[in-house]
Amino acid sequence: MTALNDILDLSCVEIDVDASSKKRAIERGSELIADAHIGVNPRALFEQLMARERLGSTGLGDGIAIPHCRSDAVTEIVGGLLRLAQPINFDAPDDDDVDLIFCLVVPKDAQDMHLKILSRLARIFSEATNRDTLRAAPTAQALFDAFDAMLRSAGGSD
Repeated sequence: MTALNDILDLSCVEIDVDASSKKRAIERGSELIADAHIGVNPRALFEQLMARERLGSTGLGDGIAIPHCRSDAVTEIVGGLLRLAQPINFDAPDDDDVDLIFCLVVPKDAQDMHLKILSRLARIFSEATNRDTLRAAPTAQALFDAFDAMLRSAGGSD
């Protein structure tokens, strides 16, 4: 199983994403993940993430959302991190708009790991200093490095 700190690749991190809606942001996350992982169809992944989103918003509050799904298209846990140019409505429980989005895709049979990773990601994003650091990162590389450090300090391997 993939270590938590191995789920994100620099090629799946993007800043200043121009997304005018939740659908467009999830679509962009799907494209980033599909571009970096052979065999992942961006449209199919988008549809899986949106199907999960229709069950209830994955907006956590404090400007954070973690759209997620399980998929047969991946054999390892993968993610994409987006920082939006402008916050968007994500139907979060606190009604705050979202500007940091982590798209998480887990193999179909990895339900326990899926829940563990969601919990760790939620803990990382629940800390105001982490959110501030991610929002202040000037480049995709800096955003990746900051998030990678957060993953490692959160207990990166299982």
